[in-house]
Amino acid sequence: MVLGYGAHPDPAAALAPAIAEARKIASRSKRGLVIVASVCGTAADPQNLERQEAALRAAGVHLAPSNAGAARLAAALVGAGARPRRRS
Repeated sequence: MVLGYGAHPDPAAALAPAIAEARKIASRSKRGLVIVASVCGTAADPQNLERQEAALRAAGVHLAPSNAGAARLAAALVGAGARPRRRS
């Protein structure tokens, strides 16, 4: 998520309903859903970095300090949930 002038005035609040709906859909299908993100911004941005991060965490989003960190976290989570393949 990118903060700053020209960005949505409250992006975490805008995403929260979609995150909640995605979780409901996954739950109905008996699937887990992990959402990983990073927020690029500062406390001086109009959206306020800490407020946006807190709102995403409240929605159950796993936050990383950078987009590269988010990619590594997502890869680690996928790897941790991987099932071993059967050998023939």
